Amino acid sequence: MPPDDTMLHVRPRAVQTAADGTVVGSRACEVCGTALTGRESQQTCSDRCRARRWRMRQARRGHHRDNELRVLALAARQAIEALERRLEDPT
Repeated sequence: MPPDDTMLHVRPRAVQTAADGTVVGSRACEVCGTALTGRESQQTCSDRCRARRWRMRQARRGHHRDNELRVLALAARQAIEALERRLEDPT
């Protein structure tokens, strides 16, 4: 079967960028939102933003840990109260 003639004349089109040279969906700093260039890291634009991102992550981890400890402490308190009630009730 011969190739379709329409396929022979189709030329691929290049991707167009915005007039100001930015690419749609270009990367931005996770902290301040500044557009990232090729020489900068994948997530942040500067050492200051990298440090700030690290501190924010540490704070989130701390809050998560505190919430887990709060739940465990509440469960322990409830277990102790239930045990005290059982010991006070002679039946």
